[in-house]
Amino acid sequence: DKILQAFEMIKDRTYLMPTVITHGDFNPYNLLEKGIIDFGNNFEGIAGYDTVSNIFQTYFFPNDIGFESQRRYEFTSGQVDRYLDSMNIIFIEYGLPRVSIFLSEFILSRAVWSAVRMQQAPRLQAWRYQNLETLLNGYLAGEDISKIIIDI
Repeated sequence: DKILQAFEMIKDRTYLMPTVITHGDFNPYNLLEKGIIDFGNNFEGIAGYDTVSNIFQTYFFPNDIGFESQRRYEFTSGQVDRYLDSMNIIFIEYGLPRVSIFLSEFILSRAVWSAVRMQQAPRLQAWRYQNLETLLNGYLAGEDISKIIIDI
């Protein structure tokens, strides 16, 4: 019920953004010098979803050992700010709202996507579900969950 409530809020907040084909798993590991790889998870989504996933996907992996996968890198707040500033300029040039105003919406959407279909990694899935609950409750309370995810 909470996820459905949140998705209604996301839909209401992002209605100005066009629907586009998204990569679905856009992150630095899928960016190569000559292009982008691994379009196996593509779907129709809101413009900006991949942009935010690219920088925040790393936080959907734990720092701790004992999980099937761990976080391999992090970005400084300065790197995140520069990236989002650059993306905002591109979005504005195309007549769209700044992508940074939808960080919480895209992070929560990514949290849902990251928690499902993870049966092959049960410890990681449990960790992600726990964090999804934290992010979901923060989003529904009106918090900026881009600050919460970095502390997870």
